[in-house]
Amino acid sequence: MIICLSEYYELTKKIGANPNKIFSIIYSEIIFILSYLYSKNLINQTMIIMVILGLAFIILATELIRNGNSFKNLSAEFFGILYITIPFSITNFIVFYNGKFDYSILLGVFVIIWAYDIFAYFIGSSIGKRKIAPTISPNKTIEGTIGGITLSVLASVAVFYVLKTLELKDWAIISLFVSIGAFIGDLIESKLKRSAGVKDSGNIMPGHGGLLDRFDSFLFASVGAALYLMFIKII
Repeated sequence: MIICLSEYYELTKKIGANPNKIFSIIYSEIIFILSYLYSKNLINQTMIIMVILGLAFIILATELIRNGNSFKNLSAEFFGILYITIPFSITNFIVFYNGKFDYSILLGVFVIIWAYDIFAYFIGSSIGKRKIAPTISPNKTIEGTIGGITLSVLASVAVFYVLKTLELKDWAIISLFVSIGAFIGDLIESKLKRSAGVKDSGNIMPGHGGLLDRFDSFLFASVGAALYLMFIKII
């Protein structure tokens, strides 16, 4: 999460913002720790709200007294928290879904994301004709996206039989949330990189770009999975 945030804030500098990178990363780490403690029922909602709001006001006050475009900087800082910090923090609720640590649901989410990415790429490359967002990501097609979503649902059947954590219908629905979230997350990162005029978010992995390039699909996919898991608990 820290590396992804660092890459994101460097991208925003290329767009013209000057975010308080260190403070924002520290704030993000606190949010992650709070979500971990809450997922284990060690703190209550009131404490989380008080700490998060208190720190948010500190960020506002700090940014307003800095030199530069405060509103552009604040937009970059808080969007990074919404875009990266919240999804990573939400993984705590996925791995502690049953009250104790269990990686199986999170692993299933990753398998579905990989299935979506692989099949969307191959189907789009082979039969894709209609561009879905040519100004943002020219290689993405409607055919590839629909094929990726469809086959990720089929992949959820294999996930169900291997992991045996949730019901088959739950995995099928989660696969829809995850694949659509993966598509949105990928588009958002493509838009960020295009706005910054770069090909990759970083160079931490030669030939593969940065960590944000590897986790872009996961960010919205994790939120979709967590929302559905919370829905199951409610009903």
